[in-house]
Formats: sequence, C-alpha cells, structure tokens
Amino acid sequence: MRNCLLPVSWTGFGITSKSNSCILNWTTGNETSNAYFTIERSSDGIHYQTIDTIKGAGNSINTSNYTYTDPSPLSGTSYYRIGQHDINGNSSYTGIQLYNNSESNFIHVFPNPFHGTTTVLVNGSGTDPFTYRIHSISGQLVEQGTGKVNEPLTVGEIIPEGIFIITINNTSQVQTFKIIKQ
Repeated sequence: MRNCLLPVSWTGFGITSKSNSCILNWTTGNETSNAYFTIERSSDGIHYQTIDTIKGAGNSINTSNYTYTDPSPLSGTSYYRIGQHDINGNSSYTGIQLYNNSESNFIHVFPNPFHGTTTVLVNGSGTDPFTYRIHSISGQLVEQGTGKVNEPLTVGEIIPEGIFIITINNTSQVQTFKIIKQ
C-alpha cells in the first residue's frame, strides 16, 4: 500500500451574502500540483454544474485564501461546493454549503446522499423548536427527535444504509425529503 498525499489541504469553506450576491470563501493549508478550482452550484444538492473556474496556487506550503462571488444565485436555495483539480487529472471536493435568498424559513438536509450522518438545518427568524421523523421506505419509524432553529442537528447515525424519508415540522411548515445513507 502506498502513502498518497492529498493535492490540497482544505482548511475552510464558507458563504456570506451581500446585495443579493453569494460570496464563497475557501482556504487551503497547502497545495501540491493544484491546477485549478471549479465553483459548482446545484438546485438540489445532488446534480452540480460548474459555474466558473479559478486558478490554483500550484505548489504552495503557505495558506492560500480564495474568494468567488456568484452574482446570480438560484431562486430559493443554492448548494455550493468547490472542486480541486490537480495536474494529473485527479480531483477532490469541499463539503457542501447552502445559500438561501428567500425570506421565509428554509429547511436544509445535507449532505445527501451521506455516510455516517447527515445534517438538518432549519433557517429562520423564529425560536420555536422543530421535530423530525425518519421513516424507512416501507413506512417504519426508524429515528425521531427535535432541534432548534438556526442550529445544525446531526441525524441518521443509527439508521442502516438505504433510502429513507425524513419529515421536518416546524411551526410554519412541514417538508419531506428523500435521504440516502450509503
């Protein structure tokens, strides 16, 4: 077995908003043979399209900071990730970040599909708790619990691999998502 060094050491990835634009910021601790980054956006968190590319540092042992502004995020929720592409054609990806430009509460479940656990995040101005219930495709309740608005909640650790339905209920809405544990 050979030891393989990752071409990029990811140290941060976040999103902020300014004047209806979405600003992506990411940081690398070092880069080895890094050719470029792709900025990828999705409306569903599954199917991504490259919306732009940014040249990487190539070879660097220093921290590198990158910024990209998406002037036209999708209506509702946009899912973003950054792809790193090295000169040998290999790639790696950041985790997923979400941007929501709607005014109402919005519910996110990410990543999906997932290994181990996934995260539920209910964004909004309210302070009421929300409840969630995860059912198997056959309708069996396999997990349930509560969380707080604007605080990420880790779920799905105890469920086996497979396809499930998660229903999230807060005071203003109920949303249902298909989730896949691999």
